[in-house]
Formats: sequence, structure tokens, C-alpha cells
Amino acid sequence: MRILQCVWSRSWKQFMIYRATGCLTLALALVFYGIELLTGYIYFSSDVTVKGWDRTDYLLLVTTASLIMAWYNFFFVLGHEQLSEKILTGALDQILLRPVDPYWLTAFGGFDIPSLFDLGFSLVIASLFLSKYQPAFFELVWYFLACLLGVCVVFLLNQLCIGCAFWIVRTSALSGIVEDLVGIFSRPRAFFPVSLQIIFTWLIPILTVTNLPILLLKRHAGLTSLSLLAGLTLFLYIVSRWQWKLGLKRYFSAA
Repeated sequence: MRILQCVWSRSWKQFMIYRATGCLTLALALVFYGIELLTGYIYFSSDVTVKGWDRTDYLLLVTTASLIMAWYNFFFVLGHEQLSEKILTGALDQILLRPVDPYWLTAFGGFDIPSLFDLGFSLVIASLFLSKYQPAFFELVWYFLACLLGVCVVFLLNQLCIGCAFWIVRTSALSGIVEDLVGIFSRPRAFFPVSLQIIFTWLIPILTVTNLPILLLKRHAGLTSLSLLAGLTLFLYIVSRWQWKLGLKRYFSAA
């Protein structure tokens, strides 16, 4: 607990030092989120249903994707922003010598304070849309559990992309690819061609991450789908740990 307090204190001080940049980042995130909401209102301006999705479903899906990304960013984005450079410059020595699992120590670089405000805002908006479904308690539990698994999947996909730096020098283009994919596929799965549905539901489960929480509320999915997402998350974690172990064998210290 004291370690987390120290990390929080350091993160808050960093935010205050660069508060102008942090506030600008938050403002841009809210603007893009507002554009997504406006787009949803335009798509469903006549209160129509498109392939089984209505306006509330769509707006909650967009909000859920924003919630998942803000949740990931708050805990892991700072660590992932630094990890690729540390691998390429041989600056992992101090981390590898500490009596803590370096896999998690490198991933957690502190709290991203602007993302905390984004997370709170997304939670408020999501609560407003959730109230329209009048979900039972267990459905709310399933919804937030699916969101948590979504955060884990986003983290693991990013970890796999950044881990390629052990083999490939120029990996900067991979660092933001997962966030871009979440932005692209924060739409109902039925809106995409079948080939993309298969790829981004099972191979790279971005559509599962963005769609499953809403499908659970709509009762179009259940515990089986949630269990499959948990299984995919576990599989990605095993692959990520295997990649990390192999990558460390190729790591060269700057010293």
C-alpha cells in the first residue's frame, strides 16, 4: 500500500508539472468522444434499429470502448510508452535486478492522471445509458467483468506489440496500433464483413472486447461468451509471458 501511495504521489507531481499538456490531452479525448456520440445520434436520428442495434446500444458501445481505454491508460500507458525505448537502449538493468517480477514492473510505470478524469467521465455517461436497460445486479457484474477482461486484452495485445522490440528495432509504429484498432472496431460487430468479424472476434479479439459488454446486457450473450473471453485472455497472457521470456534472452545491456 505504501508503494502505491508513493507511486500516486509521484504521478500527481508529474501531472502538476505538465498539467497544461495533461489538460490538453484530456480535452482532446473528450472532444473525440463527443464526436463519437454525435455520430451515433446522426446514425440513429430516426430512432431506427440497424441490424438489431438501436441508438442506446450504439452509444453505450462507444462509451464502453472509451471506458476500457481510459481504464487501460490510467494503469499501463505510462509503462508501455517507456518500455520499447528501454528495451532498445538497454535500460532494463535496474528493473531486472529488483526482487519484483520485471514483466509487471516494466508494464506499470505510474498512474496517468488525465486518464483518471476520462475514466470518471466515461463511468458517469455509461451509468446514464445503463439505467435505460434496467439491468439486474448479476448483469451489471457481467458487464463490468467483461470490461475488466477487455482492459486485460488491450494490455496484453499492447504488451505483445511492444515486446517485438526485442527482435525489431523500429517498433514505434506498433505502439499505437491496438488503440487504433479499438477506435476502428468500437462499432457493432454486425456492421463489419464476415471475414473481419472472424479475425477480430477470435484471432485479435477487439470486436469481442467492445461488443460483449453490451451483448450481455441485451441478453444476446451469456456466461459461455464471457468464459470464452476469459479463456482468450488467459491464452494471450501465456503467449505474452512466453514472448517476454524469449525476449529477455536477446536483451543486451547498455552497460
